[in-house]
Amino acid sequence: MAVLGAGALYFAIVFVIAFGFGVLRTLLLEPLLGETLAVACEVPFLIAAFVFAARFVLRRFTSVRGAASLLAMGVIALVLQQSAELAMVMLSGQTLQSHLAYLSTLAGRLYLSAVVVFVLAPLALAPRRQRKSADRGSGPRSVE
Repeated sequence: MAVLGAGALYFAIVFVIAFGFGVLRTLLLEPLLGETLAVACEVPFLIAAFVFAARFVLRRFTSVRGAASLLAMGVIALVLQQSAELAMVMLSGQTLQSHLAYLSTLAGRLYLSAVVVFVLAPLALAPRRQRKSADRGSGPRSVE
């Protein structure tokens, strides 16, 4: 259950920060720099938000242990993020086809690379003791 809460909190923190960055990118940077360069400028700030959020959540959810749980935290956050993204695409009047077409552009690929970092950040940033499996030592034992 802790993994669900950790994934949801990780998503929520990143969503709020990334939404703010997206507004700034769309209103300020894209008119000046174009879509691709604006996204390229935004990605390092998104990654910094992932780092901040993952560390913040991992400090509060120390019971989320083991590589599988840490990866699940990132995947849960991804499912929530992609659901929110799809909802925003639909609410903005875009079609799913136009959004998929965007993802095939250079700006879209930059975005997708940031999404990969988003998913893997909890696993990559967890302290070593948290990355160790929670059920260490409970595996099969040899009988002599």
